[in-house]
Amino acid sequence: MKATFFKTLLTLCALYAYTLQAQEGPVFHPSTAVKWAPVSLIFGKISLGSEYNFAPRRSLTLNIGFPAQRNLTANIDNVDRSLGIKSFSALAGYRMYLGKKPMTGFYFEPFLHYLKGSTTTSTDFTISGQSKNFTLDGDYSGFGLGAQLGLQFMIARTVVFDWFIVGPQANISNFSLLAQETGNGAAWDAAAATDAQNEIENFVNDVPFIKNKTDIQVNANARNVKASYKGFLPGFRTGLSLGIRF
Repeated sequence: MKATFFKTLLTLCALYAYTLQAQEGPVFHPSTAVKWAPVSLIFGKISLGSEYNFAPRRSLTLNIGFPAQRNLTANIDNVDRSLGIKSFSALAGYRMYLGKKPMTGFYFEPFLHYLKGSTTTSTDFTISGQSKNFTLDGDYSGFGLGAQLGLQFMIARTVVFDWFIVGPQANISNFSLLAQETGNGAAWDAAAATDAQNEIENFVNDVPFIKNKTDIQVNANARNVKASYKGFLPGFRTGLSLGIRF
């Protein structure tokens, strides 16, 4: 009699557990995707990313951009010149999907972002009435907080297309630019130093948000000028990455 009672009780418990599971829907299984952003090559890096989908509509993301020297042709002072770019970046985000399917649909993602980059090119400045060639070496580093709106979809639940449509961000940044006269020559006199300072000020004034906020230092003996800026800079993120879901 007791055996029959316990058998009946176990059967009822099993049926109750099955009913609860059926009401709650299918069991969620976490998954991971690895991604690559091909456009990152233009900015002197190879950007690889990962997404860990730990809940039906929640994911953690991590993207690392590894430095890869890139040489472009850019129009500087109405002359096509070689521009070298190299950068490193790291981005960590918390992604919230707005639809019902895991890792699919529109999403909102707050993120933290770090970027460190360098650029190298050349241009001509007029010093003491003569056109002289200068190399320009720029360095940038910045840490920021932002949020992006994107769309992700998959083919056969495996191939991932991640389009981060728009992502404004606020950064605390450090920027410096060193303009060095090429070749051999004597130290600048006072007039040449003033001309060099004016040239670099005009050049920096074309950079948005920085402009006349830079600190300018002239080294007449070394024949160079350094412009530096530290403070707030806005940023903007957009792009596309491709990946595989596991």
